[in-house]
Amino acid sequence: MLKKKYVKRIYIEEVASEKEIEEALKTLSSRVPQIAFFGGSFTGIDRSEMIRLLKGAYGFVKAGRVSSIRLSTRPDYVNDEILDILSEYGVRHIELGVQSASDAVLSASKRGHTAECAKKAAEDKTNVENEARDMSSA
Repeated sequence: MLKKKYVKRIYIEEVASEKEIEEALKTLSSRVPQIAFFGGSFTGIDRSEMIRLLKGAYGFVKAGRVSSIRLSTRPDYVNDEILDILSEYGVRHIELGVQSASDAVLSASKRGHTAECAKKAAEDKTNVENEARDMSSA
């Protein structure tokens, strides 16, 4: 039987300071947690806000307070510039919201991207994740 664990989540609207992250970390067990930015379109938010949030989170990674940063986003919100930013701030896990590999299904559901776009984003994000793992293992 799986045990349910309570995980404190800080929503983007609530993040105002590193002090709040420190307080949230105090509520967790001794294991080293991750900082996650969910919602499905993190890389689509205002660029300066995205960088501000990543910079704050990366400080906790460098200090060893959290193991890594992960986020979720859309395939059409991934490009070389975004991947460079994510790499710079040590993002190790990128979850893509890919609902289908069929252009007909993606079009009918008005997803705003094609199967080829999703495939390229998946390949590119895998490269960034592998680089992050290689850097953390060195």
